[in-house]
Amino acid sequence: MEYANNEITHRNYIPLILIGIAYFLSLMTNFGFNLLFTTAGSRVFLFHIVSLVLLIVTLCGKKIALPPNSISIYFMFITVVSIFAGMFFGFTGHFFNNIFNFVLIAIIYTSGKNYSAASWERLFSVIGMLYIALLNINIIMNFRYIINDLLYIQNRLPSLFTFSAGGINLDATWVAIFSVFFIKKKFGILYWINATLISTLFSSRLGLILCAIAFLFIMQAILKSKREKIIAFSSVAFITTILVLILVYTGLSDFVFTRFLAIGNEPGSIGRLRLLNYFSSVFSANIFGYGAGNAVSAIADYSALVFREQAIHNIYLQAFLDFGLVGGVFHLALVIGFVYREFRNKFSNTFGKALILFFVAGLFQFSGVEPQLAILLGIYLCTARQEMLSLKNETELIMAHERRVHLQSRST
Repeated sequence: MEYANNEITHRNYIPLILIGIAYFLSLMTNFGFNLLFTTAGSRVFLFHIVSLVLLIVTLCGKKIALPPNSISIYFMFITVVSIFAGMFFGFTGHFFNNIFNFVLIAIIYTSGKNYSAASWERLFSVIGMLYIALLNINIIMNFRYIINDLLYIQNRLPSLFTFSAGGINLDATWVAIFSVFFIKKKFGILYWINATLISTLFSSRLGLILCAIAFLFIMQAILKSKREKIIAFSSVAFITTILVLILVYTGLSDFVFTRFLAIGNEPGSIGRLRLLNYFSSVFSANIFGYGAGNAVSAIADYSALVFREQAIHNIYLQAFLDFGLVGGVFHLALVIGFVYREFRNKFSNTFGKALILFFVAGLFQFSGVEPQLAILLGIYLCTARQEMLSLKNETELIMAHERRVHLQSRST
């Protein structure tokens, strides 16, 4: 290991590359070759295999370091709850995914500390560029069909092959989250514009919400003077006006605006709202939790209804149903504590920004066992630890300098 320009560098980039490959593959779960096999209700993908290779590489070099106590205790708690609840309500793939995610966080927390925050950001900017390039190619190749769906099919997302098994809404979510990794790039605003256009074309409400938050992060990072802020916001307002005029001129505005106002009237939101309607009743029937991934089946049993959803699309409510009152409060406390820490630090950590976007998306999407969350969290813990050590070293240097000055003044 070497130290240069106050940044940690490392000659062995194999773990870094493996983590990048694992993250990229975790986004590409809709490819047939990517699904290897299914066991015990849990699907095994290529990114699981890459993560296993990463574990072996990490074990060859050093012992696995556990994440901070709050994270470790949380995963231990939900595992115990799921084991006891599983005796009554059964086990799902979420149980094994939680264990996998904890191991993945520990692996990254162990090996990731050898790399600087700049190295991590470069890696994810490369992944982000590759991902948005694939999305753009997919859109260009299917543009005629997308426009046809927008013009003639109401209350439904455009029909399009997606890289993520979660559909085009999830594709728009990932590309919006990637925006934060381009804040320090000269062309970062262009990436954000591209991501916003994709969310608009896909009529992704969540994608646009995340892009709006990412825009605030961009403005905070790159704008220093009042004049710069006025110019930036005026430019965005101008671009938005042009975009709206294009939508109106092409006739796409009717679908886009209808889609944004169709909450509760289109298939996606109808199913989710039906699940949420039974949340309080199902939760009050068992405040100790139904076990990892059993939230939807618990609601289905209580309501005698059939749901095609595998999660209730709100990671916080999912935690309350899966892990009970204590588990839900624990989960919520970890997220609130993290957001408060980032707020106090003025959102200086890039991976902290990405996690905030993920947690916002978790209000409307996700199940809480996504490997992307584990990878982002593992890297965040590494970079946050480096920031703390750097601050500690700077403080010690300043104190040492002040002591030397004080001694010199006394000697004279």
